Formats: sequence, C-alpha cells, structure tokens
Amino acid sequence: MAERMSRRDVVTRIVPAVVAAGTLGVWQNANAAEAESATSNGLTPALAAAFKDGQYVLPPLPYGYDALEPSIDADTMHLHHDKHHKAYVDGLNKALKSLGEMRAASGEMNVSALCGLEEDLSFNAGGHFLHTIFWSAMGPHTGGDPKDAIGDAISKSFGSVEAFKNQFSQGSGRGEGERMGDPRL
Repeated sequence: MAERMSRRDVVTRIVPAVVAAGTLGVWQNANAAEAESATSNGLTPALAAAFKDGQYVLPPLPYGYDALEPSIDADTMHLHHDKHHKAYVDGLNKALKSLGEMRAASGEMNVSALCGLEEDLSFNAGGHFLHTIFWSAMGPHTGGDPKDAIGDAISKSFGSVEAFKNQFSQGSGRGEGERMGDPRL
C-alpha cells in the first residue's frame, strides 16, 4: 500500500527541492524563450509568471477582484491575494536571501539556523505555489464536475465524482486537512 502524504509532507519533502531548483535558476524565465520552455516543461503559465528577474513575485490575478462575486467578494479577494499571498512571496524571498547570505559567509554553517530556514522556505514556497495554482484554477464562469481524463481517473478511483467529494469533505476537517482518510489522496 502506498504511503499517504499529508500537505505537510508535500511542503517539507517536495517544496524544498522545488525551491532549490528555483534558486539554482532552473525556473528563471528572464526572457520569453525561457518562459515558453518553462511552460512546455510542465509549469503552468501562472507558475512561470510567479518568478521573474531572480525573485519570486506575486502574479496578477487572471481576472478582476470582483469577478467571483457573489461567491467571493472583491474585498476578500484583495485581502487574500494582495496581503495573504503576498506575505508568502515576501517570506520566500526573505528566506532565499538569508540562505544566500548563509552560503556566502565563511566558516561552518549554523545547522540550527539552516533547519529554521528550511522550514521558512517550505512554508512560504508551499503557500506561494499553492496560491498561484489556486488563482488560476478558479475563475468566473468555471466549475462543475471534472471531465475527460481527470473525471475518468476520479470515477475509477472513487466510484464517482460525488463519492470523491463526500470523502474529501469528510477528511478535510481533520487537522488542517492533512489526512484525507484515503491513501489515494
């Protein structure tokens, strides 16, 4: 049976590798050709737009702040995007700067400080990347049940989209939504 991964597992195991790739310039899209390459390598245009000129940036919303009303009002969108998501971006850039300073300093690296920095990188990179995907995954006049390959995969794994929704809802109330109660999640 496959090991279940919580959101925390993803953030602490996978995101540091993604951040390391970003700091090494793998995702840097200094020109349009690199941006196109990043998109064709599996990064969505939204993720490619989340890193510019050697810094992580707050990508613009792909729609107006009021576009999701009445479900989500413009004030909430401003708060969530302009303040909450921006805090992740600022925290990620600050942590990367600290990492660079730590690497540039002569002598042994402070392991305790490095561990704290790893946590900051994971937390802020996870928040930034997940929010970037979040903004691009929703929009006005969107929604409904998944179709095509994803709908087929959900139906195959859970029996139906409705069964998936029920199981997800039941599991998401547990400790920050970390465990969904099913190894397939």
